[in-house]
Amino acid sequence: MKNLIVPLLIFLLAPLSVQAGSLPMAEDFQQDASDAQDQGVVIMVMFSSDSCSYCEVVREDYMIPMVGDEEYENKVIIRVVDIEGSDDVVGFNGKKQQHAEFADAQGVSLVPTIKFYGPDGKELASELIGYSNEHFYGYYLDNKIDESLAALKALARAN
Repeated sequence: MKNLIVPLLIFLLAPLSVQAGSLPMAEDFQQDASDAQDQGVVIMVMFSSDSCSYCEVVREDYMIPMVGDEEYENKVIIRVVDIEGSDDVVGFNGKKQQHAEFADAQGVSLVPTIKFYGPDGKELASELIGYSNEHFYGYYLDNKIDESLAALKALARAN
């Protein structure tokens, strides 16, 4: 019996290790918006494509390290939209649509594109399109996050 426990644990835990290095796909932006409102954070969406090599760099070098990082957990909810994807997502407006349709509705055609949304589904900062400079991309991304948080706080003060 003891000989079966270790292989069984490896089999059961293997999927968790694969998922630990992945990003959460967008499923329900209304729920994300509610969570963002409660937490006072920005919804950061990476629009991506499986065929985009730059998307892979942004995902692996910047986005995945943010997941589980306490500094970013207090700033953003991270989601991914596959611009060619057929998975369903509930938009900020409550409408269920495919990832590709949501990307089109958001005006995204180039990837990687990162957009920053408030709980109302409106963009808080200009989008970050492409991957132009590996030495400064993290700086650009952090600036957009900070700009979005400042806009979110300004909106909260105005209300």
